[in-house]
Amino acid sequence: MSYYLQSLVEQMTDTPTWGWMITQDVFNEQCAKDGLDLSSSAGVTGPGRAPDPILEELERMKDGGEHREGFHSATFVMFDDDGELMARGRLVWTGEAKPDEDAIFAPLFDYGRGCWGCTTIEYDDHPTWRN
Repeated sequence: MSYYLQSLVEQMTDTPTWGWMITQDVFNEQCAKDGLDLSSSAGVTGPGRAPDPILEELERMKDGGEHREGFHSATFVMFDDDGELMARGRLVWTGEAKPDEDAIFAPLFDYGRGCWGCTTIEYDDHPTWRN
């Protein structure tokens, strides 16, 4: 099997040590002010194979709480190609190392691009974690 295919299989079968949640759907809030009734993306989580402890930690922290021992977190914002803020969220991970690029950019690639046409993700406390 080629290295590329092996890498894809590993990504699909390995249980991640991270997960993300949209905590504020800024686009939806603006639409509501303009009289449009759209479904909010606040509370959406990913990836689909995120383990329950990560999802539970995201749920517990969604209103701004601090992470528990053994977990790490970072908040992010996503912008569309016009630089408009579309959403805010949180990434949670376990382990001592910082998350890899798959985790850092997952909210953008998994959800932000398709939902709002986002092209940029930035992390508040980690200025080097951006595309």
